[in-house]
Amino acid sequence: MRNVKGFDLFRKSLGISEQTSLGGIITLIAFTAMGFLFSSELFYYLENTINKETMIDQDRGAKLLPININITLYRAPCLTVSLDQLDSLGNHVVDVGGALTKTRLDKNGNRIYEKLPELSQSAAIKMTDDEEGCELSGNFSVTKTPGNFHISFHAAHEIMIRLPYLNLRKHKLSHRINHLSFGKEQKNHYIYSIFGNGEQTNFAPYDGLVKKDVEGSVIKYEYNMKVIPVQYYDEASGEELNSYQYSMVGSSEPLNNGFGIIYFRYDVDSVTMRYTRVTKSLTSLLVSMSAILGGIFAVLGIIHSAMQEALRKTN
Repeated sequence: MRNVKGFDLFRKSLGISEQTSLGGIITLIAFTAMGFLFSSELFYYLENTINKETMIDQDRGAKLLPININITLYRAPCLTVSLDQLDSLGNHVVDVGGALTKTRLDKNGNRIYEKLPELSQSAAIKMTDDEEGCELSGNFSVTKTPGNFHISFHAAHEIMIRLPYLNLRKHKLSHRINHLSFGKEQKNHYIYSIFGNGEQTNFAPYDGLVKKDVEGSVIKYEYNMKVIPVQYYDEASGEELNSYQYSMVGSSEPLNNGFGIIYFRYDVDSVTMRYTRVTKSLTSLLVSMSAILGGIFAVLGIIHSAMQEALRKTN
């Protein structure tokens, strides 16, 4: 108990020159409480505080909707597979190119670093015999009107209808969504760095989703997506950024004839979500810490005084 006396900081406030064990214990309690409360205030000051609100028709983004995609097709050769897009305005693009690339995969999922040969029946037969797959990755843009993009064998239709039955049935659209998001990818990363991890930056909630064909069946997959415009406002810098989040419902059904297909149907919501990163004042942090310091010593000083008085009366 003698060592505890050395921590007593209450003696001067009571006009006592001698340090006591009781004062030392209360001082240790004060330091412990202050440490806990100071840490809580500091963590609150450092963590992001995000306010969320809903608005109507506040989408200030560009007229086109950027889509980022990376999908693995386990048994669909890059030679015959294509990604096409169609919207309600009648815009139809077959085998989207540009920044969207196809990477050949062997039957074990390893990349094949060879160029695609010319589209031909013999090449298609060889690739299906080798059980090749394909990775579609990159980005493209669509109009903000309702529409869809779909993965199919439409671009190679003339070749597909001439394939032997066994090779045709080897074309499967079992797949894994490695990544699917809307908005410019670089901007999404920047928003994430400012607003942190959480509901506000969940741009790709369905990454990792896997779907596999039923053996012997031709499957049509459908994903219905509701795309929600999102605004981000940082009070500290005054910067406003725009991007998109989405929700998705999937289904599948067997087809009696034809080839498999994967539909991604999208519609942009009229509701806009807005997230505001609240600025916290350093002055308010210092005021809070000062209040904690003064409040703890005042309360424990009163308790110490009362306990000292009670001990004196007892003695």
